[in-house]
Amino acid sequence: MIAIAIPRKEFGTRAEARTKEVERCLAMNPDYILFLDSDQTMPDKSIELMKLLDVDIAVIDTPPHDTDLQNFTRNPDGTISHTTIACSLIRPSVFDRIEKPWFSSRYNFIQGQPLHGKYSYQKIDKYQDDNVGEDIYFVRKCVEAGVSIEVIPGLKCNHFKL
Repeated sequence: MIAIAIPRKEFGTRAEARTKEVERCLAMNPDYILFLDSDQTMPDKSIELMKLLDVDIAVIDTPPHDTDLQNFTRNPDGTISHTTIACSLIRPSVFDRIEKPWFSSRYNFIQGQPLHGKYSYQKIDKYQDDNVGEDIYFVRKCVEAGVSIEVIPGLKCNHFKL
């Protein structure tokens, strides 16, 4: 069974919303948790393709609005360094392998200091740096814990504007 997690604003911060959705999904004892952000469209056959990767976290790239840029980076050895999880299939055991908080939005806004056209944030702990959201925080914790992560090559989700 696949439990679907769609974090929504009414659940609190993005970190709180993701946490609440994971907890709700884990209570169902699923084989997988499918994360899908509320502003994403998912390509056909995505779930079947993500399962074929046979990793702990399978991701479909979700580039930023109106760009063709990739929203993930790789280490020199080819493994994923970090990625968003806006469209991802996650094995529930991943959440047993990392400590809470699974997601964190604990960064401080530095007013008036844009970085590459984006606002800059102060690092609060080792999983965060400039412009790191709660999902990249989660992925960095997973990488450190040895969780296997892969992005489906060439397949992309699309953001739609709300």
